[in-house]
Amino acid sequence: MSSLTESIPVSMLRQWRFCPRLPWFMLIEGRRPPAPEWVAQGIRFDAHQATLTASRKYRRLGLDDANAVNKPQLQSAELGLHGVPDLVLVRSDQVVVVEFKLARPGLRSGLKLQLAAYARLAQKNWNRPCKWTAMLTGRRMQVEWIEQTERLQARLNDALKSLRDTLNSPMMPDSVATGAQCDQCEYLRFCNDRF
Repeated sequence: MSSLTESIPVSMLRQWRFCPRLPWFMLIEGRRPPAPEWVAQGIRFDAHQATLTASRKYRRLGLDDANAVNKPQLQSAELGLHGVPDLVLVRSDQVVVVEFKLARPGLRSGLKLQLAAYARLAQKNWNRPCKWTAMLTGRRMQVEWIEQTERLQARLNDALKSLRDTLNSPMMPDSVATGAQCDQCEYLRFCNDRF
């Protein structure tokens, strides 16, 4: 990236939180190694959820009167972000961003940051508050709510600054990944200083 004003994919926040080298490899070096099978499983699950979205009512979320917008392409030049959340539920007084996950990952920091960024983009796009986001997990679609607090939004600001600093640096960032993280990473072969 040549400047801080360019748009960053929201998904890079989760990748950066996992390991700062991932956005570097993807966006700076343009590397795209073959994805592991678990990524393909997630893509198939996501596609299946998209087909079900049209017939779903979101009573469990208390949002059955909302207009469901599947896979909206959101962007903001002001924020320098763009991304495609799985679903946005739009009501007259609010928007709620919903992500689907096959496995129950728990609310890891990277996922919280990703949802916070989608919330901010959805607010700008529909000019309505997004005070809550939801993650629907597993085959039974268990609901996990994430409140979009000032503290979480401040963490998002700090993460975006760090991510932009990483991408604008002439040096590949250090990795803080654990051995378990590296073992599951398709970019490991590019990290010749790791394990």
